[in-house]
Amino acid sequence: MRKDKKKKKKELLILLLVLILVFIAGNVILFLLFPGIFTGNAVKTDVKIISAVDSVYLYPGEIKVGEDKNFIVDVKINSSEEINKVQFELDYSDIIQAIKVEPGDFFKDAFPITSISKGRIIFVSAGAGNQGQGSLFRITFVSKTSGDTDLEINNFKAYNQNREISLETINGKVIVN
Repeated sequence: MRKDKKKKKKELLILLLVLILVFIAGNVILFLLFPGIFTGNAVKTDVKIISAVDSVYLYPGEIKVGEDKNFIVDVKINSSEEINKVQFELDYSDIIQAIKVEPGDFFKDAFPITSISKGRIIFVSAGAGNQGQGSLFRITFVSKTSGDTDLEINNFKAYNQNREISLETINGKVIVN
């Protein structure tokens, strides 16, 4: 009987250690995915930061701006696979106007092509293959009238030398008041 109690005690101790390791591993994963979650810096009320692994997103994700003010939006990418070409459109309403588009730092020696029209920017960029995080483009807008508009990433396509890469697109929003 004494052996059974020791054996059960040993099994419970092993189970407890496994649970502790799972708990620690879960917290490490949360910390890696959401830096700042344990320091109180994870929530910001004026800037909405959304990104996911293998995604294209707008930074900041939500912008509040007054009328007739310039503001900047970065089109960011986070990819676990190498990418050497992207193409997409960014659509928005006429309460804002794009006034400048600059290439980001994701592609080295990029050859960006952009076309700005009322409510739409068309982007195409190719360069030396890269993976990880970075900025595809930086857009300077000016707010025109009050209201709100979605910044919608449409028809996004990314390629490496062999095939098309699937990435999630995360849209943004601009509120002009």
